[in-house]
Amino acid sequence: MKVLVTGATGFIGAHSAVALERDGHDVRLFVRDARKAARIAGAVGIRTDDVAVGDVTDVASVDKALGGCDAVLHTAAAVTIKRADAARAIQINAGGAENVLRTAVERELSRIIHVSSTSALEFVPGRPLRTTSPVATAGGYAASKAAAEIVARRLQDDGAPVHIVYPGGVLGPAAGESLGEASTQISRVIGAGLFPTPAGSISLVDVRDVAEVHRRLLQPDERPARVMCGGTELTMNELAEKLRALTGRRLPVPPTPPGLLRAIGRAVDRLMTVVPLDLPITEEAMTILTQWPGTDDTVSELGMTYRPVDETLAAAVRAWVDAGLISARQAGRLGQS
Repeated sequence: MKVLVTGATGFIGAHSAVALERDGHDVRLFVRDARKAARIAGAVGIRTDDVAVGDVTDVASVDKALGGCDAVLHTAAAVTIKRADAARAIQINAGGAENVLRTAVERELSRIIHVSSTSALEFVPGRPLRTTSPVATAGGYAASKAAAEIVARRLQDDGAPVHIVYPGGVLGPAAGESLGEASTQISRVIGAGLFPTPAGSISLVDVRDVAEVHRRLLQPDERPARVMCGGTELTMNELAEKLRALTGRRLPVPPTPPGLLRAIGRAVDRLMTVVPLDLPITEEAMTILTQWPGTDDTVSELGMTYRPVDETLAAAVRAWVDAGLISARQAGRLGQS
């Protein structure tokens, strides 16, 4: 099958391209920067003889790239928790989904896969997110993914062969210089040497498992319309315990009240509108952390299970050291291997 992969220089896109090529698919990479594509492809071991240069916000370049393809895997997205980037995220995530998915439908592609996010879904504390959860109504990054989600769901309702995937926090080995937003944020916790609060949790999924979901969705038999792959849910205490075992570091979890973290996040949001800072503590991030409901995953419908989360964390920490996000000393035992 000839498959266009948008966002092919990104963390999920590059790993997915590897999985599709290994499965015998003819992959075309859709990228904004051909030189970056060459670097990423060289790092992960994918071909570069079919690269389309363009932007998902430009429908003409999208249409040209889809020419001759049987399927598309749409991974391209702007991932940001900074409110100052909200307008850009809407343009790329919602506009890109409109261009890629609708053009693929118009070209009558047989399989159209949209990589959404758990952030695109409305969550209520204590109620795990499901593939049937309503679309998020929050602002910030969630609003951009929600807008893209609406495009994908409307096409599904119209009978188009659109499949939606909902990853949680994606970690794992780097794809060249691409590590993903979750890696960037969690590596800061390791660098700081402590976790924000015990009253929080997170769902982590290996990027290689997300790529495997995409590979299986392209198999010719009937596939589910939506796949929840939030991953393994860990409380902050559980995550700290696993990272202590892997690194040998203390990594305390101070008893910071959740409400205080959200208040600090609101203050940081206001500060970042006037000062060019890049801080992980935003209201959106702290709300997700302190009120995360978990996910009701459906990867078993594809006949797969997740790899051990310890394996994912170890690969991620080593990647953070290689990328300079943390030092070998901060990685503890993993920085010595």
